[in-house]
Amino acid sequence: MTLVKNIVKRMKVKNELARQIMGELLGTFVLLLFGCAAAAQVKTSRETKGQFLSVNMAFSVGVMSAMYLSRAVSGAHLNPAVSLSFCVLGDLAWIKLLPYSLAQIFGAYLASGLVYLIYHDAIMEFSGGILTVFGPNETASIFATYPTDVVSVQTNFLD
Repeated sequence: MTLVKNIVKRMKVKNELARQIMGELLGTFVLLLFGCAAAAQVKTSRETKGQFLSVNMAFSVGVMSAMYLSRAVSGAHLNPAVSLSFCVLGDLAWIKLLPYSLAQIFGAYLASGLVYLIYHDAIMEFSGGILTVFGPNETASIFATYPTDVVSVQTNFLD
């Protein structure tokens, strides 16, 4: 038992900012992993293995899990816009904005990359091997949201 305690003690990250950055990275990773995996499942199955509500519920469980994981460590901002708003309000030091944002972006990319690896075969089968943003077999919406063609730039900006 002493060996395990020694190993755990040695592995503990003592730098507070490093712990906070790892918390944001892990939290954002978990959030996007849940959400994007559900989106990939629904999209590539042509809604036979889930529906739009499944994606919404997966994202909500992802947010909850990410909050539980990282709130005590970093505040669970999970988004650069949230971190920016905390800086503006004075609840987060401006010096932490860039490290938090980079960790959140990196966590999102890691989660998206993992979802892409897991669903690669399904995505390729669904899209016919041609990855597109628009059209009936587009797969970009698994990883991002896009405005509709009929909505104006001004409305999209406000949205």
